[in-house]
Amino acid sequence: MKRFLYVPLFFFVGLLACQKATEAVNPVNTNKPSDTTTHTSPTHSGVVYEHGTPVGQPTQKTIGPQGGTMTSADGTLAMTIPAGAVSKATTFTMQPVKPTLPGLIGEQSFRLLPEGQTFAQPITLQYHYDADSLDGTSAQALFMAYQDSDGYWNALPKTALDETAQTLTVSTKHFSDWGAFAEYMLTASPDVIFPAQSSTLDIVGYGDDFSQPLHELDDAVKLAHQKTLEDPANIKNWRYAGSSGTLEVAKARTSATFWPSESVAKGKTVIKVDIYNIIPAEQSPRGSATGKVELLKTIRIEGAYFRATVNGKSSEGKVWHGLVTANQTSIGGLLVSGDYIDLAIGQTDLHPGRIAYAGDDATNLASTGNALATLEIDGDLTREYVSWYSPCEGEHLIPSSGYITIDEVKEFYGVTYVRGSFEVTTYWEEGECPDVKLDKKTISGEFRVQLKKK
Repeated sequence: MKRFLYVPLFFFVGLLACQKATEAVNPVNTNKPSDTTTHTSPTHSGVVYEHGTPVGQPTQKTIGPQGGTMTSADGTLAMTIPAGAVSKATTFTMQPVKPTLPGLIGEQSFRLLPEGQTFAQPITLQYHYDADSLDGTSAQALFMAYQDSDGYWNALPKTALDETAQTLTVSTKHFSDWGAFAEYMLTASPDVIFPAQSSTLDIVGYGDDFSQPLHELDDAVKLAHQKTLEDPANIKNWRYAGSSGTLEVAKARTSATFWPSESVAKGKTVIKVDIYNIIPAEQSPRGSATGKVELLKTIRIEGAYFRATVNGKSSEGKVWHGLVTANQTSIGGLLVSGDYIDLAIGQTDLHPGRIAYAGDDATNLASTGNALATLEIDGDLTREYVSWYSPCEGEHLIPSSGYITIDEVKEFYGVTYVRGSFEVTTYWEEGECPDVKLDKKTISGEFRVQLKKK
């Protein structure tokens, strides 16, 4: 993988074109960058991107010849203007804009003003990233970049990295749209999966662009389209940590597929892969560079579950089931507390909607499609609570209020899952009329279980 080669480049971006310096005045137009570029025929593989549109309010500060500092409203970008950078009081602006370059971290870039002015002294820009910004990439793969008025994004391979402070730092004598981006990323599609569903992982990036000649003036390279890595020579050691599953690496090693184990209820898996030789021998390594990047991508697993609250006491499911028989569907689980709950529904083809509890039809659920909830407290089979009771003054069974709500029935790779929730009052009767004692348990819960046919 060739990168950072020093050969002449005769394409000249005129961001530092010789012209009379101008000072910013209010009001500031943050919508369209000014065109100060000297246009020449391109001799690079870079592509033109649209300029981002402003997002939110700009941060402004007037700084004079004595110099000063300012920071973006979110604290992400800090700017240090040294003494002598401007000859008189100047309005500096940081305007957040919607990013247009794939791989820009933080979901935004910044339009820095005044644009079109060459500063007498270099201005320092420092970008602060956080741990969330590294999902799918690595700190060693992060660089600063700016978008010129022609629409090209220019990456700065000599960006200084401080992994302890989590900062990227560059110096510049011109302003435009600036941001931090990842040269390489590990993508997962989708990155939230369920048991029996797989996620496809690909390594994408701008590695080929970094092999272009560096711009003579600011050591920049123009970026093309982010694309899937094709050269497997420097890709090694696919692996994962976290929830169990299977990771199958493609023969070319540039992609892989992950399946979580069916036993995983809920969790996450971090997929890892190493890319070697990212910094050629002729390139001076930046701070703490190791010649490789370790890309990490988190895949979240929303697996099967059954959890409930009985009389205000919550408990996770230890085991659960979803069983379809000839005339009904049974959904239930054994809680860590020892309680067992079963929801019998008089339907075999579930659809999103609400299902009421049965009264007189409790012995023939299929006739109405209603449901029956039962509760066994801590394994006591002699004390079974049900979702109806029988009043002494009547012959009819009174059903519990509440419903079983089916939110989703979805098939993943031939496996059907049902997701929903329930609320019910269950009853246990002791004695004979008119001296019946009625004990009640209020239950609520949620579930996502695999449906299996018996």
